[in-house]
Amino acid sequence: MPVFSVLVRGVLHQAGPGQVKVQQMRVAIVGAGIAGLTVAHQLLKKNHQVTVFERDEPGGLAGGVPFPGIDGVYLDKYYHHIFRDDGEIIRLIQEYGLESDLTWLASRSGIFAQGRSWPFGTPRDLLACSPVGSLWQRLLMGWNLLYFQRKSDWRQLDGTRCHEFFERRGNAAGYKNLWEPLLKMKFADAFPKLNFLIIPRSALNLTCDFAAHEDSLSPTG
Repeated sequence: MPVFSVLVRGVLHQAGPGQVKVQQMRVAIVGAGIAGLTVAHQLLKKNHQVTVFERDEPGGLAGGVPFPGIDGVYLDKYYHHIFRDDGEIIRLIQEYGLESDLTWLASRSGIFAQGRSWPFGTPRDLLACSPVGSLWQRLLMGWNLLYFQRKSDWRQLDGTRCHEFFERRGNAAGYKNLWEPLLKMKFADAFPKLNFLIIPRSALNLTCDFAAHEDSLSPTG
């Protein structure tokens, strides 16, 4: 069973009848997704009485569904993963004693362009990926991502749009070839207004790990 489903069971068990002594408020939460259950978890720790209402299976999009024909294997309802520096969810998993259910795997990412798949998991892959642009644009892309990754105060870039960040750093062509198509597919007409910080820090080193439950399928892209 996926880790998130185990967390769901744990939080719902805490919220069961007689489990919490009422000292402050009685709280109703609509929706037993990861957000609703996390709120319930925090309120229960403060000795509030919590009732979670959910019309479907608990877990929401953070849950999993059985993979047909293979016992014990689950697929995510919605694409999600965690990185090693996702401290909040990792601490929540540890709080429930579930860290042994995580297996950290090296990610294998790629992009499809010019009629073929291009590996895109290491700095060397970036330099070899000609669809990003000229060699100079690929070098600039690597330098700019490294710059952001090592920037100690990300708040200085808050309010900077994605295209503005790369344009100001001479990397407009690289942005247009690499990031713009991805952002356009995900955010449609809103993509020009996206804050640069939508690009996760941990996704910029091109050597990220992701976590998957040991009984789940391991995505490769």
